Amino acid sequence: MSLQLTDFDVDPVTGFLPNPDPLTRLPLYFAEWDRIGAQLSALLLAGQARRALATMPTLDPARLCGRHELERAMLLLSTFVNAYV
Repeated sequence: MSLQLTDFDVDPVTGFLPNPDPLTRLPLYFAEWDRIGAQLSALLLAGQARRALATMPTLDPARLCGRHELERAMLLLSTFVNAYV
């Protein structure tokens, strides 16, 4: 059995860093997730994170296209859950 770096999501040039770079924004439909993600530190400091997260609109994740958008969404949503807890 021959193992390849790509079997473990290791890039031969960037190593464990993603190649290409991760997305910094999702499509416009998901702008609210990006907006709250950008403000999350300030919301936590002000004690307003739970309120902001509770009032987020429900968005359809089926509108995410491809691995890069899914990874960006997972980053944001997992950060929101951690902030809420």
